[in-house]
Amino acid sequence: MLKYLRYSILFISIIGFAQNSQDTISTQNNISQTVLKDSLKAMQDRADYMLFEGKYDSVILTSIDNIRLAEQIGDIDAAYYSRYMMGASFIYLKDFKNAHDYAEDYLKFAEKSKDEFKIARAYNFMGALYLTEKKYDSALPFFEKALPLSLKRKDTLEVAMVYYNLSESNLNQGNKKKAELYFKKAKQGIDAMKFKGLTTEMSLLQGKLNLSSNNPSEAINNFKEAIAFAQNGNYIDDNLIESYKEYSKALFEVGDYKEAFLVRKTFDSLTALQFEKEKLMAIQNAAAQFSVNEYKKQAHQAELEKKLISEKVILSNVLLYFFIGAALLMGLFLIILYISHKGRKKLTLTLKEKNQQYLKAKEKSEKLALAKSKFFSTVSHELRTPLYGVIGLSSVLLEDESLKNHRADLKNLKFSADYLLALINDVLQISKLESNTLEEMKAPFDLKDLVQSIVSSFQYALVQNKNKLHVAISENIPHTIIGDRVRLSQILMNLVGNAIKFTTNGDIYISAQEESISENEIAIYFSITDNGIGIPKEKQKAIFEEFQQVDSEDYKLQGTGLGLTIVKKLLEASKSSINLKSKPGEGSTFSFTLSFQILKHLLQDKILDNNSILNGKKILIVDDNRINQIVTKKILENHGMMGDIAENGDNAIKKLQQEAFDLVLMDINMPGKDGIETTKEIRLFNKIVPIVALTAIEVEEMRNRILASGMNDIIVKPYDTDKFLKIILHSLNDDEEDLFHYHKNSTIEQ
Repeated sequence: MLKYLRYSILFISIIGFAQNSQDTISTQNNISQTVLKDSLKAMQDRADYMLFEGKYDSVILTSIDNIRLAEQIGDIDAAYYSRYMMGASFIYLKDFKNAHDYAEDYLKFAEKSKDEFKIARAYNFMGALYLTEKKYDSALPFFEKALPLSLKRKDTLEVAMVYYNLSESNLNQGNKKKAELYFKKAKQGIDAMKFKGLTTEMSLLQGKLNLSSNNPSEAINNFKEAIAFAQNGNYIDDNLIESYKEYSKALFEVGDYKEAFLVRKTFDSLTALQFEKEKLMAIQNAAAQFSVNEYKKQAHQAELEKKLISEKVILSNVLLYFFIGAALLMGLFLIILYISHKGRKKLTLTLKEKNQQYLKAKEKSEKLALAKSKFFSTVSHELRTPLYGVIGLSSVLLEDESLKNHRADLKNLKFSADYLLALINDVLQISKLESNTLEEMKAPFDLKDLVQSIVSSFQYALVQNKNKLHVAISENIPHTIIGDRVRLSQILMNLVGNAIKFTTNGDIYISAQEESISENEIAIYFSITDNGIGIPKEKQKAIFEEFQQVDSEDYKLQGTGLGLTIVKKLLEASKSSINLKSKPGEGSTFSFTLSFQILKHLLQDKILDNNSILNGKKILIVDDNRINQIVTKKILENHGMMGDIAENGDNAIKKLQQEAFDLVLMDINMPGKDGIETTKEIRLFNKIVPIVALTAIEVEEMRNRILASGMNDIIVKPYDTDKFLKIILHSLNDDEEDLFHYHKNSTIEQ
């Protein structure tokens, strides 16, 4: 297989030396350098000549000296060319390990240099190495990469040699079609050059192609020509030996067995001679290997010393740069310190100005917050007061049998007033939530009573939309729990109201089930389910935002779009969250969990199931609004009570000093003495009579002041009639118990 080396290394290298003189010797003006370079050139020429003579050990030893000299004068190209020659020698000596080391080293150098001639040489070198090892799969890619570079250089002989090697490689791979194509191109190039030195090689390859194409007669002529040219040249190598081998096969194919036998004997003789020759080459390789190992050892030592010197230089530079950097940083630090000191004075003055601006802005903000709070309180009172008259009168008129023909109109009137009240409540509620002024008011309450009062408040809306409301409260939930009754009521009212609004001819379910229960605390899971229009998945997040509603062609409903926003914010304030499951056309389920404390040993109120206790009770109505007086008095009279009116606080005090009343309904906002001042004066001479606040202001803002003044309970206008009567009934019942204890204590004292 050494013929491949002759093609890909020797011929290409010879031509390359002439074309690439700058590759091996770099010209410099220095005279001493020129002398050394001339000496190096002569030694490289000598190594090239020895390679042709087959003195491979001498090539290796000379190349080692050439590498040292080239590195001494700084000629990297010449140093790597000598490594290339060493690699070629190792291929001939069949020391493939060392051959690969030097071939791959030269390939890296060539690719780094980006010199197309060097790269082409390296690719052909690698291809020849793999061909010698009969690794055709690895050889082909290198020859294929070398071909375009050789074509670009327009070197006919070099291109012909690459084509030859591609033809040989493809034939050994069994790709006969490509092998024949490349052979024709190789032959065209060699014929054009009229170069006869490759006759044996070309005839041998053509004979193998004919033999593979089942044309042994033509193959015999090719092999004879190859043998004749080699014998005339008087050289014995792998090409001549292989020619005899292939010639013997061809003769066997045509049936000339006698001649085939004689040719085979010649082949065996030449193989024996070649074997002896390879034994001598192995001895040469052993001698050369010692020098190579010594060279590698020295080169490694030199590399270590060079690396050590380089590291010392780097360390020195690092220390130098460190001290320079430290000095610069110190100077920079001093400059920054000066600028900082100068800037700090300026910043201090700026901060003083900003603080003054901040204090002014804070004062302004507090004034605005106070004005806002006062505004909402005033708006709340001024809007709810007339609404109380509208809702109250409509409720009274609805119970009047003589107005049956106008009942539908009165219901519409009451519905509109209720809607307006809900709108006002939502706006005020969202304002409180956003300003974080909402306080949690924990008190004992009965969950069943709360839910029942919510159900009662929606009776009209249920009838209007033809819905049924179902309540399921677990029996495991204690009778009395402690929590924010008002907040829970707001959450449930909004969710139930939504369910009724978006459901027609359907069912709404309110469920309260214990999620977990301990001795002192219970977590209750609430759910409100309807089978109404449902909510599309893409809108389920948006409906919790302010002023958002579900759009539906069948439900063009009024509303602020604040209900679910309020629910979400109230639950977040209670460290809970709202959950939603819904499908369009199937309905929706809103659910949440709240924790409550359990109240034990509570003395339950003994309120009568019937309203007989109300009959004949005398109630004093303290209110400056004429309409409110009429409405309140009418409701009391409709339920068997007697109502007396005091237009202001002074009149109320006089009446209570002169007459006995079972209960007082006290308006808070009145000209002159307000309800709180009036109550305080009444409590100076009458501690027994129940006084219930009847007001349109926000309860949370005034609850503590109202109760601290001596009032027993609070009714917010406009109110639900059932709630109104229940609070009066509760207050009257408490009054009877207090009166009993008062008389008992008086008797004991006497």
